[in-house]
Amino acid sequence: MSLFASLVTRVEPETVVAECRRCGTTVDADTAVCATCGSEDIVEYSID
Repeated sequence: MSLFASLVTRVEPETVVAECRRCGTTVDADTAVCATCGSEDIVEYSID
């Protein structure tokens, strides 16, 4: 398999990062309230 083909067809698990929208602190995916600033505005980003 060529290098290009291996890069195009590689299968890796998706990375998901959860963080507070107010202060940017990275939190666990099941977090409802940021421990740093108390915000309930938690968002998840999928990184491919």
